[in-house]
Amino acid sequence: MTKVWARIGVGATIVAGIAAVTMTAPATAQARVEYDGEATAFQTDGLTLTLFPSDAKVPEAFADLPMPPEQVVHLSPDQLGLPSRFGHTDYRGVDEPGALPDNPLISGSGFRAASTKHNGDVVSEAVIDHLSIADGALTVENLVARCTGDGDTISLDAPVGSLTGSALPSDSSIELNANTETPVPGLGTVRWNRQTTDDKTFGTLSNLVVALDTDLDPDVLQQLPVAMKAFEDTVKQLLSDVERAGTDAGFPALPKGADRLSGQPLYDALDDFLAQLPTSQVPDLNPLLRLSGSITLSDATCSQKVVDTPVNQPPPDKNQPPPPGKQPPGAQPHTPPLADTGASAWGPRATYAGLTALTAGGTLLVLRLRRRNTG
Repeated sequence: MTKVWARIGVGATIVAGIAAVTMTAPATAQARVEYDGEATAFQTDGLTLTLFPSDAKVPEAFADLPMPPEQVVHLSPDQLGLPSRFGHTDYRGVDEPGALPDNPLISGSGFRAASTKHNGDVVSEAVIDHLSIADGALTVENLVARCTGDGDTISLDAPVGSLTGSALPSDSSIELNANTETPVPGLGTVRWNRQTTDDKTFGTLSNLVVALDTDLDPDVLQQLPVAMKAFEDTVKQLLSDVERAGTDAGFPALPKGADRLSGQPLYDALDDFLAQLPTSQVPDLNPLLRLSGSITLSDATCSQKVVDTPVNQPPPDKNQPPPPGKQPPGAQPHTPPLADTGASAWGPRATYAGLTALTAGGTLLVLRLRRRNTG
C-alpha cells in the first residue's frame, strides 16, 4: 500500500510540474505576409506654357520688331481641362476610368489601374492602351507597369507595345534603355523603366516618364482661355508695331483699331494678317510657344512584409484589480507603480502556482506515508 500512495504522491508532483511548465511557457507566434500597393495610369506634374521664351529664335519676318517679354503660364488641371492624375487605385482596388477628357494637349484611352491579390500574390498594374501628346509629338500604344510580390521576392515589368514621334522618320523608332533618358525630337526626353526595389520587400516602377520641352502650334492658345488671356496683350502690341511699321516694311494693311480688339476677334485679326503674307514670309510661330513639365505614364508600387501574430496567450486573471487609470476614485494605490520593464507578470504568477502545486503534492505524499505507518 505504501507503494500505491507513493505513486499517487509522485503522480501529483508530476502533474503539478507539468502545469507549472505549461503556465510558464512563452506564447508562440504565427507568421503571415502583409501586402500593400498602388497603381496610377497617368499623372502630370508642373505643366507650364512659356510665351515668347527668352532663348527662342525670332521669326525672320519679325526680326526688326521688338521682342515681347517672356511670359510663363502655369496650367492647372482646371485651366487645362485635364486631371493631374487619371486612373488610380490603392491596394485591393480597381479603377477603369476610360478615356481622358477632351483637352488641347493630350489625348488617350484604355486607362486601367489595379492593385489586388491574385493567386496569393500582390499585383499592382497600370495600363494605357493609347496616348498622344502635343498632337503626336509622342504616341504610345499598350503601355504597362506591373509590380508583383509573391511573399518572398518582388518582380517588376514594363512592357511597351509601340513608341513613335511625329518628328521621327516614318521608318525609325525610339530606342529605349532601362532607366535612361532618351531624347525625342520635338518633344523633350523620355525615361523608360524607372524603378527602385530591394527585390524582397518593396518595388516601384514607372514605365515612361516624359520630360516635356516642346513647341506648340499657336492655335492651341484658342483652346486655353488662361493662356489666351496672358497672350492677348502681346498680340495687341505685335499688331500695333506692325501697323506702325506699315506697308513700307512689307507688311499687309491692318484694319483700324485691330490693336484694341480682345478675345476671339483679336485672334481672327491676327489670322487675317498672317494669311495676307506671302507663303515664303509666313513666320513659324511655334518656337514662340513652349510646353514644359513632366508626365508619368503607367506607375505601379507593391510591398510585402512578414508579421508575427501572437497565439496561445494566457487568459487574464479575473481576480486581478483593474489598472490604476480605470479604478474608481479614491481606490488609487498610495505607492507609485513599478516601472514598465516590458516583462510579463504571468511568468512569476505561473512560477508561484507551480511551487504551490509541488508543495501540495509533497505534503500529500508525507501525510499518506504517516497514516500508513501509524495504521
